[in-house]
Amino acid sequence: RKFVNNVGLAGLGLHFSPNFIKQAASIQKDKIRIGVIGTGLRASGHVELLIARKDVSIIAFADPDIKMMGISQKMLANAGLPKAKEYSNGNEDYILMLRNEKLDAVIIASPW
Repeated sequence: RKFVNNVGLAGLGLHFSPNFIKQAASIQKDKIRIGVIGTGLRASGHVELLIARKDVSIIAFADPDIKMMGISQKMLANAGLPKAKEYSNGNEDYILMLRNEKLDAVIIASPW
């Protein structure tokens, strides 16, 4: 039951735009700092849209698949953006990302 509630809340989070997040924040920022959990095909569309925005910085990726992580990093490099920090030491490494990075929002693009 707790899992279903959490997943529902995560899905709700997909509807919040960076503009909404910036307006709701207690401290006004020029850029929203985003982390991405999962960097596979599901995430590539999100990353592409985030790269196109001037008000977003992708700070970190979490995914145990090094190959897919490399594809996401290449998307950042091709856009002239700095490399995101990588969390790729297993399926639970996203927890370290959430603890260590000062993120304003997280996109969960993982099938697991």
